[in-house]
Amino acid sequence: MIMNDRKSVTIALCFIITSCASGGNTTDDQYFTDSKQYLLNLWDTNSDGTITCDDVERRKLYRFAYADRNNDGSLSFAEFSPAPWAGGNNAENNFQKFDNNNDGTVSRDEFMLYAGSDFALLDNNNDCIVTDQEIKVYMGIN
Repeated sequence: MIMNDRKSVTIALCFIITSCASGGNTTDDQYFTDSKQYLLNLWDTNSDGTITCDDVERRKLYRFAYADRNNDGSLSFAEFSPAPWAGGNNAENNFQKFDNNNDGTVSRDEFMLYAGSDFALLDNNNDCIVTDQEIKVYMGIN
């Protein structure tokens, strides 16, 4: 899934919507609760119930270290493509998005720049803390 994180969030939310539709009467409150829990599971690295810039940075570092199997500080396509967030059939296109200087590898700096960039879509006021209201705006819940 490089499913950049917006894509993975969208897929998860589609699953939630589909599940809710098949079950009948789910409210916006339940939809919000389920969606928020998904986002917390994805990004809240210190399990404090809040998603912050620090959480996102820690998650990006973890993802990079997970993929950098030979610990050389960069990702070859062979390291990048099997990662769960790489995008499966779209891994090659996603690798190219990360590889800003087109040298055939993704450096840690390149990875940190691109990975998690969708956090800004959640953090509307750029204060490095995602509030419930910001999640509701992102989800289209009034």
